[in-house]
Amino acid sequence: MLETHNNLYADISAVLTPVRAKALPHLARQERIHEKLLFGTDFPVPFTTLWNTHDLPLAMCRRLSKIENPFDRYIETVLAYFPPESPLWSNWKKVLPDIQ
Repeated sequence: MLETHNNLYADISAVLTPVRAKALPHLARQERIHEKLLFGTDFPVPFTTLWNTHDLPLAMCRRLSKIENPFDRYIETVLAYFPPESPLWSNWKKVLPDIQ
């Protein structure tokens, strides 16, 4: 639906919950829809990096779990799938063009 509806976007801000995290590797591979993904959050949904369903290597999960600030930990985990140059980080400008 993201590909066929111009004004439809998907927010992935709560995707790191244990049940939803398994979608992250799939979404990261679906580059054709990256232009339609948003990351908008005011406070990250609590999650654990060690007991999650994503596919990050255990060493990376350990490193991420040591990040105390929940905002930083959340962002660093999402960055593992969507690097800084990904449109995910700037797509909000399409939805809220008057805010800079």
